[in-house]
Amino acid sequence: MSGKRYTEEFKAAAVKQLVNRGHPAAEVAEWLGVSIHSIYVWTKRYGGPEVERKAQHPV
Repeated sequence: MSGKRYTEEFKAAAVKQLVNRGHPAAEVAEWLGVSIHSIYVWTKRYGGPEVERKAQHPV
């Protein structure tokens, strides 16, 4: 594990590439230089409707 931290905005933008633009997870992971596992975790957290996300992860 590299221990590198990414901002919430970076993670949400990565997920938008999957959800809104339909790019494959493996492609997005390669473009951004992150693991596919990270993409899947971020998708689970940031991929749902905004209201639902805020209820699950209040700021």
